[in-house]
Amino acid sequence: MKSINTDEASNAAGVSGFDSKIEIAPDEILILAGKSLVWLTFAAMVGLTASVTLEHLLFPHLTSWSTVR
Repeated sequence: MKSINTDEASNAAGVSGFDSKIEIAPDEILILAGKSLVWLTFAAMVGLTASVTLEHLLFPHLTSWSTVR
């Protein structure tokens, strides 16, 4: 009885078994994405703080809704 070479059979079909062509994102990309998210959050906090500070400096006569009676 003749045995079938599975390596040749899989290569004939264009499939290389467990050698997948799909690559998972390396750790460097994941770290870069995390750093980008931190910088984006920091920039948003700075922007909101600056806008509130400018509002108080430019319009000092405005009062908070909670103190108006």
